[in-house]
Amino acid sequence: MKYFLRNLKKEAVRGEEDYVSGMADMIIDKDDFWELKKEAKYIGVTKRFQNVMKTFPMPCGETPAGFQRDYYLDGEGILRLDLRRNISCDKNGRLRPTKVLFSADSANPYEVAPISPFLANLTCNPGIVYDLFLNNPKANVGNQFKTREEVMKELAKILGPGCDISVELNNPFEEDFQKILEEAEVFKEIFTEYRVVIKVPHTGVVTGANVPELLKDDEGGFSPERAGGLPVRPLVKLCYSGKYNEKEMQVRLKGKGGLTAYLNENDLRKVEERIDGGDKTAGLVWEAMVLQTAKDIASLAAVTFGRVDKIIFTGGMAYSQKFTEALKKRVEFVAPVSVIAGTCEMEALALGALRVLRGEEKAHIFTEIAG
Repeated sequence: MKYFLRNLKKEAVRGEEDYVSGMADMIIDKDDFWELKKEAKYIGVTKRFQNVMKTFPMPCGETPAGFQRDYYLDGEGILRLDLRRNISCDKNGRLRPTKVLFSADSANPYEVAPISPFLANLTCNPGIVYDLFLNNPKANVGNQFKTREEVMKELAKILGPGCDISVELNNPFEEDFQKILEEAEVFKEIFTEYRVVIKVPHTGVVTGANVPELLKDDEGGFSPERAGGLPVRPLVKLCYSGKYNEKEMQVRLKGKGGLTAYLNENDLRKVEERIDGGDKTAGLVWEAMVLQTAKDIASLAAVTFGRVDKIIFTGGMAYSQKFTEALKKRVEFVAPVSVIAGTCEMEALALGALRVLRGEEKAHIFTEIAG
């Protein structure tokens, strides 16, 4: 049996009647329904709901792709309908028909248009825009597009609201942060705040002096095999203790650090099995990893002046509900949290090769080797 919003038989908040009536067929969880039947006084929508619907106009009763239908009961007893950004959702909050979310690296509108219904993310950094499209007469047929902004606007028309567009700054070495914000604002106007993903160094402006430091990957919280950030003085003392040479120290920092060093185990699943079996040491180390990871995530909010739209947990450890739930409790105050466990790079490569073998598409030559 399905329970619909209309079955609650609650009046709409004044001024929000059209939004609420359009959502009359929205499905409510069975347990939530009976609780809301008792507790909810009125039904309304959030400011975000209104803004999304104004940004992406839809026929009455429909909501745009790329948004999850949600609801909550606020402190005034109003059941608030909401639309949260979720690129795994198709129109009307339904999940996309495929379990895999497809991404493409292209700024060629002629390439993007035929596959636009399947894309959940498009990456078009300056190199892709200028080198592979604008300045390539074979791609930019008839030199129709003259500027990066023209290309971006065309892609915005082609791609529906369900696809995020990842862009990069023209000059990540720009020292004037105000110019970076101005460039970001242009992208926001073209793609809207809901679709644009602006990729900038999370540590701030990149300069020639700090590039080597930014490329290091051993800072932050520890992980299954990496030591992460460590107290400097004890680390220096250990380096000069004579117990380890440089190569051995490097391995202790990356390869045999983290969970491996503390518990002689790099598999989070097995660590959690030990915790369930009563291993208090494993539990303590696990809690420390959650805490350090949460601190790293929350610290990045300061870099963006608190403007964080989404926190996404990915990778192998994201398969652990125990770990992600504990982490979520510590960071969800910053922004809504989504879990997209695992990585799909190898799967995407394999599927691409399979399409070539089946004759469904031709292999692309990206680099020609002379001789």
